[in-house]
Amino acid sequence: MARVDLRPARLDYKIARGDDFADVVTIQEGTPAAPVDVSARTYTAQVRRSKDGDVVAAMAVDMTEAASGEVGYSIADTVTDDLRGEYVWDFQQSTAGVVRTLMGGKFIVDPDVTRAS
Repeated sequence: MARVDLRPARLDYKIARGDDFADVVTIQEGTPAAPVDVSARTYTAQVRRSKDGDVVAAMAVDMTEAASGEVGYSIADTVTDDLRGEYVWDFQQSTAGVVRTLMGGKFIVDPDVTRAS
């Protein structure tokens, strides 16, 4: 019998406090896997102190390249400036009312040395 693992992929980030954060994921489907148009889908990503904690950062989602399967997500430096320590994050997709968490993990924010005055 075939097994399908639908658990989110693990992806940990470590950034410096007060820095901009941004990344891009390419959504692929099929066999062999190939990028798909995700223009009709919705994506959200959040950072929390713990899985059940309050949201400390809601990531901005960029769908500019959605037709080629690319989805960007980011947090501004003004938001990371208030973060310090270890958090958790995840990235969800909603398609026709079906929600699936695609990836998530730790989101670690290290103190920085150079600070804006």
